[in-house]
Amino acid sequence: MNIINGTGSVISLGAFSMFGFILLPLLLFASYRNNLCTVSVNGVRIGKKMYPFKIFKFSIADYDLPIADRPIVSTFKKTYHKLVITRNSSKSNSVEQDLDIFSSDLKKLKQALSI
Repeated sequence: MNIINGTGSVISLGAFSMFGFILLPLLLFASYRNNLCTVSVNGVRIGKKMYPFKIFKFSIADYDLPIADRPIVSTFKKTYHKLVITRNSSKSNSVEQDLDIFSSDLKKLKQALSI
């Protein structure tokens, strides 16, 4: 009410506008850059970590979620996919990354990984 009357300070609103126009795009760009997946001849790079084909085995696992556990934005999608990276020597899972990508991109990923 003080802001409408002109008797209060507007400094507190500056933090919200700074978050919305400056910090939020920076956070989105940083999370995109840290989760970027690149498939090359030598292996797969997720963020800054490299997983060579000689040491790791790659597979894509399909799993079904019950309707109560599905995200609101994809309520009707039943089958989800997960990238599983397994170390060849110990047969233990190194990484299990959920793949929230389109089906065309999933086909390209399977083709690149030769699965």
